[in-house]
Amino acid sequence: MDSAAPEVVEVAAPRMMLLRLPMEIRLMIWDLLFAMTRLSFGKVWLICDSDAAGEWDLAPAQNVLALRLTCKQIDDDIGKTRWLRHVLFHFESEFSMLDKLACLPAWLVSEIRHLRVRTQPITVQWGGNRPDRVGRPFGPAEERAVTYNLTSTLKFLSHLKLDRLTVLTGVEWVSGGREVAQYHLLDLLIRHSSGWKELWFMCRNSFMLRWDHPSIDRHAQPMHWQSVLSARDNTSSSSPPSVVVYRSKTPREEPGRVPTAHMHHPANWERFDQTPWNLQMVAYGRDPILCDHTEAMKEMLVVVKRGGNANYQNPPGSPFIDLDMREEARGQDWQQIRVKTANFDPAKRLPYWPDVGYTNVNEYKWVFYYPDDDFRL
Repeated sequence: MDSAAPEVVEVAAPRMMLLRLPMEIRLMIWDLLFAMTRLSFGKVWLICDSDAAGEWDLAPAQNVLALRLTCKQIDDDIGKTRWLRHVLFHFESEFSMLDKLACLPAWLVSEIRHLRVRTQPITVQWGGNRPDRVGRPFGPAEERAVTYNLTSTLKFLSHLKLDRLTVLTGVEWVSGGREVAQYHLLDLLIRHSSGWKELWFMCRNSFMLRWDHPSIDRHAQPMHWQSVLSARDNTSSSSPPSVVVYRSKTPREEPGRVPTAHMHHPANWERFDQTPWNLQMVAYGRDPILCDHTEAMKEMLVVVKRGGNANYQNPPGSPFIDLDMREEARGQDWQQIRVKTANFDPAKRLPYWPDVGYTNVNEYKWVFYYPDDDFRL
């Protein structure tokens, strides 16, 4: 005798209170959670009094995007790209930035709104037997290394539409020193860079505006950069372009110590302006305030905002600038170029350093330093 098949009764699982909220409120909650999230990549040099000292591969915290996997309804709320508009992408070098973003589809890159990168120029060894602009081949004797700064590497990321690009100045050694390289880079970013509405240019001290140097055309700032940006953008907009210099209210505690970070919160800022009528600056090419060592050790932040009517997007095929990597590449993509760089080492494998422990997504470190009692993995 066949037994009757058991009756299956479907019981709907009770919905959590969070998912009963209106869609608009749920989206505000998801956006806030992602706005407190940072995805970090690149190599860092860890300084500590233990065997962990050395080079590490910085990586996002584990399960940092696990919210999308919580349940289907939350994943449907967020969608494929909504989270990209709120998280902060942080890169420890321009090389790591191109490694992660240059291979992505243009539509995906265009969804990113917040990006932070530490400057570290990329040096490419271009080979011979490559035609120049008029078709003449370069011979082996003409192989040369060319170094490109952030203005050039950003051109490789077409379709960027950032709300904010944050630049942490790194180790750029050129004739005249690091401060000359920083001044020159910021000047180029204001004149030629695109793909962002707002630029935060952060320096660990105020040396960049301290004195004149023969290799740069020095002006009183930010007055001069304001005039450059106004000429580039439409000043008739209801929101005209602006350039403002801020410095930390607190200098670094002691010379020689690990640089402390103060500028991630506006409460620590104070505005700074140079005037062209300062006789000491005109006569001697130096700023009398910044010649004081305590004042010069204060961190500096330059905030650049494009005009409301400015076309800030970074279109593919834009005109070449000086030292433009795209011009030398002649159609090669980043994967083909990276093997020619000084940073490329296919055999090198590093341990992972998870980016955890921050309370504010905009926090940053100038140096990854941990005394023995503070070191945690």
